[in-house]
Amino acid sequence: MFENYLKIAVRNLRKYKSYSFINILGLAAGMACCILILLFVQHELRFDRFHENAANIYRLNVDYNTPNGSFRNALSSAPMAGSLSKNFPEVEQTVRFSTTRNPEILVSTADKQFYEEKFFYADAAVLKMFTFLLQQGDPETALRDPFSVLITGEIARKYFGAANPLGQTITLENDREYTVTGVMATLPETSHLQFNFLASFRSLEVLMGDNLESWTFNPFYTYVLLKPTTLISDLEGKFAKIVDDNMPEGVKAQGYSLVPNFQPLTDIHLHPQGNDLPGGINITFIYLFIAVAGLILLIACVNFMNLSTARSANRAKEVGLRKVVGARRKQLIAQFLGESILIALFSLILALVAVEVLLPIFNSIIGKSLDFPYLSHVPLLSGVLLLVILVGVIAGSYPAFLLSAFKPVNSVYGRLETAGKTPIRLRRLLVIFQFTVSIALIGGTIIVYQQIAYMKNKQLGFNKEQVLVVPLRDADILSKHEMIKTELKTQPGIVDVGMVQRPPGTGAWGTSVGREGAPQEEFTSMKYLHVDENFISALEIDLAAGRNFSKSFPADQEESFILNETAIRDLGWKNPQEAIGERIVWRRQPGTVVGVINDFHFQSLRIFMQPLVLKYDPTQALNLMVRISGENTPQTIAKIEEKWGTFVPNWPFAYSFLDQDLNNLYQAEERLGKIIGNFTILAVLIACLGLFGLAAFSAQRRTKEIGVRKVLGASIGSIIYLLSKEFSALVLAANIVAIPLAYYLIQEWLQNFSFKIDVNWLVFLAVAATTFLVAMLTISYQAVTAARANPVDALRNE
Repeated sequence: MFENYLKIAVRNLRKYKSYSFINILGLAAGMACCILILLFVQHELRFDRFHENAANIYRLNVDYNTPNGSFRNALSSAPMAGSLSKNFPEVEQTVRFSTTRNPEILVSTADKQFYEEKFFYADAAVLKMFTFLLQQGDPETALRDPFSVLITGEIARKYFGAANPLGQTITLENDREYTVTGVMATLPETSHLQFNFLASFRSLEVLMGDNLESWTFNPFYTYVLLKPTTLISDLEGKFAKIVDDNMPEGVKAQGYSLVPNFQPLTDIHLHPQGNDLPGGINITFIYLFIAVAGLILLIACVNFMNLSTARSANRAKEVGLRKVVGARRKQLIAQFLGESILIALFSLILALVAVEVLLPIFNSIIGKSLDFPYLSHVPLLSGVLLLVILVGVIAGSYPAFLLSAFKPVNSVYGRLETAGKTPIRLRRLLVIFQFTVSIALIGGTIIVYQQIAYMKNKQLGFNKEQVLVVPLRDADILSKHEMIKTELKTQPGIVDVGMVQRPPGTGAWGTSVGREGAPQEEFTSMKYLHVDENFISALEIDLAAGRNFSKSFPADQEESFILNETAIRDLGWKNPQEAIGERIVWRRQPGTVVGVINDFHFQSLRIFMQPLVLKYDPTQALNLMVRISGENTPQTIAKIEEKWGTFVPNWPFAYSFLDQDLNNLYQAEERLGKIIGNFTILAVLIACLGLFGLAAFSAQRRTKEIGVRKVLGASIGSIIYLLSKEFSALVLAANIVAIPLAYYLIQEWLQNFSFKIDVNWLVFLAVAATTFLVAMLTISYQAVTAARANPVDALRNE
């Protein structure tokens, strides 16, 4: 029986080549999209699960409660780890990580010198808690001593070539020598902890001394290994009391408190917190990708169902004859579902070829290195085969139940009134569904791109163009800042040189600020930046009132402040002029407001404008802001590098362009836009492919009617209108459903941004017009072909 079903299925595929091709191509495209997205989702869900103790490792996060609100921070203080180990038997181990102050640090050997990223410090227990493998070295002693360091194999080859790296030394920041005590295997891409260097935490104990005893100094990531039976809520409650007991009374009096919470290791990548390590992705994106994969696959299945139900009349006699000779309905359902699964299998083969071809391109878009080892990965292979069955059943379910329900007598004579209008109604609903999804995706993609463009091009309150950011990485370099600035300003092509603690876009530190004499409860949390007297002019920030810092005013170095407009409002002044000359207290230090600047975006546009205090202190301003004219830029940069070498010969010159740094802040959204945009195009193409098939079938079914109409004098235009009007109405109905839905969903997504575009309804009207035009072009080919056919040929077959 199976052989008979297979022959019939193959015979039908060959008989209706065009429809078979459309079905297979549509399903293949949908399955390829689905596989690519699910590969990405699977990769993201696997983060940190390779650790043997993954189920029992947690990270200590801290909720910071301030007078102005609360936020969750991934960072904690050093004593918290020791307190957990000492006071709670359910804590088996603790490990602290710390990054360097600068994202890039200078690493040197006798003959090589490079700026490197991902330099971490960690407690010696790191190799016991986490499954990080050593290729060389003893995991028991590798991080036991101060100034010992583990490096990756890639770093070992970079600095030491074929020589044995164990026992070799590297110099960090032209200051301290570290001894290489181990070589790590390459870290899995699915680790949220990514490092090229891992130095002993005891090094920090030597370098930082008593600072590690402070419960309010919090630049560390703390991980704990708990016993499997630990109740997290109980541990959080008991540890919260210890944290509160160790907080300084003065800090608590200002309304600040810390509340610890423990985040599972496997949740960190998909639920990043404040000040988290880079690379995390919000779980919302994963849900979005899964939804897009499901919708695209569903559109492809809808194509199959539409074409199958449309062709139901062609197979009515076959169904009738089978029932007459004794076939049961279950057998017919099994036959038609089997045909659907066979088509899905053919589609899978084509989809796998497409995945192999498209995977490198997809990897370049998402910034990953995914692979598809479907032949060696049993769970993945099982999932793919399950996908085939699922697609076959979903796509073939309604046609199977519809065809098997035909009554034998009516089927044999070609009378299908028993089926009523249900198939026609269903086809209309499915077409509306397809185009509703496609229109919503198109509209959403356009808004995503508009939001990204808005963030890249928004006026930030300063001029980001033609500004070089040059980090001053060392106290020795900072001590020479005046000489460096003076020399650079004399060079052609350099307009101005300022200094700032952190470049715009990277945020600022926070503290409590209030008007002098005001009670403590009226103080408010504000951000602050250390700057020099040229920072405002170098970035072309406008003054709203007062003056800039100046060396002509000695008091500026001790007790002068410049505030932004938001800070003025938060402190109760009605306008900038009122604040000039008034006294405030910053970090318990009183001073005078000498100037007010217009608000500028010193943080990402995801964050609302916050109050900002500028404090004059070049010794804390770790970055040069060099504004250049933009003429002969390569020569200007070369001249800066030359002058840099005369002042700090031991430090290679490094720089970045401020506008590029700011654009990089929105890479996640840009990547999201590219992914959704590409899959949206495919979704629309799949929907149009199905519409093309339906239009072709409709024209074929009405061939004789068209012939009669033409004999009676109908024009080509009227024939085209006849064949197009039903599909036009369906696409218009889809627009009516899709536009409000897309508007609602995009408004929800935009809530993630503090500064966002106003959604223009014209966008959706343009989308509606475009989809209608594309649909009409898809249909018109079949309509024109049918309208121009010779009516004699159509009637001769009657």
